[in-house]
Amino acid sequence: MIGEPAEEAAAVALPGGHASKAVVMAARCEAAELPAGRLGLGAGVLTALRHGLERWGGRGNPAALAAS
Repeated sequence: MIGEPAEEAAAVALPGGHASKAVVMAARCEAAELPAGRLGLGAGVLTALRHGLERWGGRGNPAALAAS
């Protein structure tokens, strides 16, 4: 689902496509954060990994955070 623009657009057009994309993106962040935590990396590193796919305007994933 995440890759080439044309493939992504086709996947998102499927029923549940947007929800599936959000789940995949959240899983990517979690997959990065978990081993970092096991390695004992700091809270700042874990936060950065958890929110690595967010966007400044609040349209990212997994939490749709926006700049304050």
